Amino acid sequence: MNFKKQIKEIVCSILIILISFILLMESKVYSSGIDDPIILEPTDDQYIELRAVRAFEFSKEDFQITMQVWVHELETTGFTLRLNYDNTIIQPSSFEDNTITTDSTKFFKFSNGLEANMDMLSINEDESTMLLLAAVKDYEETENPYIVEKEGIGKVLDGTGAEGVMVGEISFKGNTKLLADDVIKLKSSTDEQPKTGIKVMANKYDYYEKASMFRFTQDLVSSNAKLSSLTTNLADIPDFDRDKFTYSIQVSAMETEITLFPVPEDKHSIITIDDEIVNVETGIVVPLKNMSEISSRTRIVIDVLAEDGVTTERYILNVEKQGGFLQGAVITANTLGTHHATIKVYRSDQYIDWKNTNSTELDEYELVAQTDTYDDGIFQLVLPIGKYDILIDKAGYLDYIVKGVPITQRNTYSIGNKQITPGDIIKDGIVKLTDKTAFLKAYGTEQGTEGYNEACDFVEDGIIKLTDQSIFLKNYGLEKTIETIN
Repeated sequence: MNFKKQIKEIVCSILIILISFILLMESKVYSSGIDDPIILEPTDDQYIELRAVRAFEFSKEDFQITMQVWVHELETTGFTLRLNYDNTIIQPSSFEDNTITTDSTKFFKFSNGLEANMDMLSINEDESTMLLLAAVKDYEETENPYIVEKEGIGKVLDGTGAEGVMVGEISFKGNTKLLADDVIKLKSSTDEQPKTGIKVMANKYDYYEKASMFRFTQDLVSSNAKLSSLTTNLADIPDFDRDKFTYSIQVSAMETEITLFPVPEDKHSIITIDDEIVNVETGIVVPLKNMSEISSRTRIVIDVLAEDGVTTERYILNVEKQGGFLQGAVITANTLGTHHATIKVYRSDQYIDWKNTNSTELDEYELVAQTDTYDDGIFQLVLPIGKYDILIDKAGYLDYIVKGVPITQRNTYSIGNKQITPGDIIKDGIVKLTDKTAFLKAYGTEQGTEGYNEACDFVEDGIIKLTDQSIFLKNYGLEKTIETIN
């Protein structure tokens, strides 16, 4: 064998050895990737969380419980969850109307726009088991920040951020919002994969499969924005019901404010009226609109915000004032152009004996309303519906009584112009000798001096003089006026 041939054989041998080595290595890599995948060991921070976050109340025993699927500290091409739930408490339901369903397109929805980048297949193996399989679409182009390209693997779901990433939400119909910690959990199996109930793919071949990677947590907030009761200090609210949202009550026309006591079913709810938060213990005072001939209603809006910060209910309370208006004008002996007097209102059904009862003897009777006239003698009062006796009272003047004045809803009754008579200084209903004695005692005095009596100053110029005496003598012997409305 010559030298050249020996060299050629040596080179061929080396090439055969190199090719065999390469094939062997490729075979080992292929075997490691397909036939012998690596089961990875997760850190304590790597897990998939099912978080119950919201319990929306349709009725007292009908809740829609929303659970979120979160991935924490993991880069994954997909995961599998086999979940077992207590079907006596919760069952998968439609997001739309909370009806029980086995259709995953109705009870599961992706979050964070991941529906464009991930597939989800859900299978109910039996009436209390749910199998969720999620996989990243490696062929989809995306700008989703949670889907990233990883060298040698392809596209993965990146849940390594501080909060992780929420993949989607699941709707359950429940009969309570108080969930036990074991109401939903992994379902293991002796013959089905994943045997632990959870499998998280790190790439096409290697994966995590450890029950400790699944966590069910609860951060439930109530969606109950209903009131349990609504009361006021003025009138009862008949037949209150949490699911009835509009009420009407009637109050006296003279009321200027009302105190409301709304109580929420859920103590975490926030109640506001006109943007003011209501203290459930003390209630809230709400001013009532002034009554007019056009309107007598105050509309009070009670807004209830549930603990979830989203769900609201609105209750309306219409407060209707019952009553009408009394008006008139009083003319006095004043020569300066002002006509002041006090208007006092008593219920006619108190049957006051006005002939024998003077304005100084009315303490035992209920005074419904009182007002002073304006400078021009005009007055107006709002009164509840009913019949009333009107007393026009002024120091030094005979009482003027109008009996049986009718007040009807939102109507105005005018007693007209009433001229009252001066001279009854001691207020006994008649101008007589005792009044003359009192007048003469004050005669000649001025306002601010000893002995001055404003009841004798009929023209109200601050001096009791001849003009006042002439008025007194003119009215000597006159009695109070009692007028009855037919």
